[in-house]
Amino acid sequence: MFAEPVRGRVLLGATQRERWNALGNEHERRRFARSRAAVQDVVAEFLETSGLDLGATVIGSGAPHADLVLDARCPTCGGPHGPLTLAGTERTSRRSSRSLRSPRSAAPSVSLSASEEAIVVAVSDDARLGVDVDVLFSARRGVGSDDVAQRVRHVASVLGIDAGAERDVLQRWTRVEAVLKADGRGLRVDPREVSFMDDDHDHDDHDYDDHNHDYDDHNHGGAVPVTGLSRWRAIVRDDVDTVYHGSDLAVGPDRVGAVARFA
Repeated sequence: MFAEPVRGRVLLGATQRERWNALGNEHERRRFARSRAAVQDVVAEFLETSGLDLGATVIGSGAPHADLVLDARCPTCGGPHGPLTLAGTERTSRRSSRSLRSPRSAAPSVSLSASEEAIVVAVSDDARLGVDVDVLFSARRGVGSDDVAQRVRHVASVLGIDAGAERDVLQRWTRVEAVLKADGRGLRVDPREVSFMDDDHDHDDHDYDDHNHDYDDHNHGGAVPVTGLSRWRAIVRDDVDTVYHGSDLAVGPDRVGAVARFA
């Protein structure tokens, strides 16, 4: 599950270079580089592989790809913290003043999440999607039981739910984050505006399980399946006609994750 050090160059667009330069220490820069190299690696593999509808990957080592330059620009303020894109193929929010390219355009939709040492990348050529991963508070260094309880209560209050078990609260948080990334507006939307329902009826052909892969430091970059957990649907209350289909991801005993898609 833990990524090996990235070797070689990481190709960053202007906004990503801004973020790199703003990072305070070498450790943060290495983590940033690892996550962006992971995106380049996954997208390159995705583009080389025919017949895949969705890719979601927990990443190990990455390699640079000369034609895949990463960028991000906030559609609201223009800052370097917007949705991740491949330079020259930007996909804007469906609620921004600019039009969004068709989900079936040549430019894939890319989503990245990193927490502690966990890195998850999702890519699709026929859907807008979002992915999120979080490390349990109780598994983080230097976090005591009182801190865990306080953080769980805080996250629950942001979500507008009762503070229950840590894993349940953080799983809900990753679902919300995944939906709002797929929505395109991120946390500019109040997380309490996201509503969920079970998705136990018939599914379409997009099988999250088959296209999720796990890279760890034991298989040195080899991919093994990552099991999908419960599936669900969600809406954002100011757009009830748009239904997001999602799946919780099995990303290790101390982590929770989710991926959401809208086609």
